[in-house]
Amino acid sequence: MEQDKVYNMLGNNLLHLMKEYREVSAEMILFSLYGVMSRLEEQANARADSKEYMNSLSANAKKEWARRLSYSSEEMEM
Repeated sequence: MEQDKVYNMLGNNLLHLMKEYREVSAEMILFSLYGVMSRLEEQANARADSKEYMNSLSANAKKEWARRLSYSSEEMEM
């Protein structure tokens, strides 16, 4: 479901750019799409850090989240 949301937002952004500008550079499209993806990632991170979201997870999901968090902190130390 999240993936569908991402594809819809990217597609809508691309269509908007194509309608607004006759000649759109590939660089401009990529920067715009990157902006959309960055916002989605920020939203996902904010949701994942919320107390309500954490309380809704099962015990196994909480363990997996903690495991992923520890892996990401190990990568940052390298």
